[in-house]
This record gives sequence, structure tokens and C-alpha cells, in this order.
Amino acid sequence: MVVKAKEVFSIKDEYDVREFYNNNLIYDRSNESSKHEVLKKITVKESRHLYSTLYVSSIRSQARKVDLLRAIEMYFDGIDRALAMKP
Repeated sequence: MVVKAKEVFSIKDEYDVREFYNNNLIYDRSNESSKHEVLKKITVKESRHLYSTLYVSSIRSQARKVDLLRAIEMYFDGIDRALAMKP
């Protein structure tokens, strides 16, 4: 299933990105083919929008979808790791 651009560009905050990520961008990280299937669902422009919603820093002009997806994964992995350490 390809994601609708309208759905992606309506995302305005971290909560919405997290919800979108959980519903559309989760894959088996030990399987490269599942990663490629996820990357087919989203365009570079859409992944740039998700990235810029999460990060203040600018995106490199030559950033690829795989780079942007990895940055989004790292963002949420860091939050999950911090919450797991919370007493």
C-alpha cells in the first residue's frame, strides 16, 4: 500500500509523526527486503517532511529516503530507550 501524500503533509507534530511511523514505517530490521518494501511506500519529499517535523537541523540536499528513514528510526529509538530507563 502506498501512502497518500495528503496524509503525510497534514502531519504537524511529533505525535502525528510517531503515529504515522508506527502505522506505516515499521519493518523487520533484520530483513533488507522488508526495508525496501517500506521505502517504496513513501517518497523522498514525504520523508523530508517527516524529518523536518522532528528535527530542527536542516536536511542535506542529497539525503536519500533510506537516510531519512534511518534518522526517523534513530529519533524514536532514542526516545524509547530514554523512557525505558525512567524509574
